[in-house]
Amino acid sequence: MEPREPRTVESLVRKSVRHLIFYGSVVQGFRFVNFKSALSPVRVILQEAAGLSKLNVVIEAHFLDINCFEVTVKTAMCTEEFRVAMGQYCIQIQGDNSTLTRNDNKKMVEVCSL
Repeated sequence: MEPREPRTVESLVRKSVRHLIFYGSVVQGFRFVNFKSALSPVRVILQEAAGLSKLNVVIEAHFLDINCFEVTVKTAMCTEEFRVAMGQYCIQIQGDNSTLTRNDNKKMVEVCSL
């Protein structure tokens, strides 16, 4: 499947949901859901190998109602040079497994893996 196709981005977002919920449950300080009262939205980067490059998808998840969330894709691009903001979390998907990393002082530090 071509990395630029919307289906590829949607597939990565759907695969990432269970990983987001897992990390949100077990990693202290990690949150991915935005509520109406949030001053600045929380964004998470989802990454997956895409041929010779890496697909990077930045999402915001918004709480709408009990058991109802809306995920907004802010950007999606295939590149190895994707910049992660200070303090931002990234989930790297490898098949059924994943690794949660965080930009800590300009270094990507592994936080947890599944």
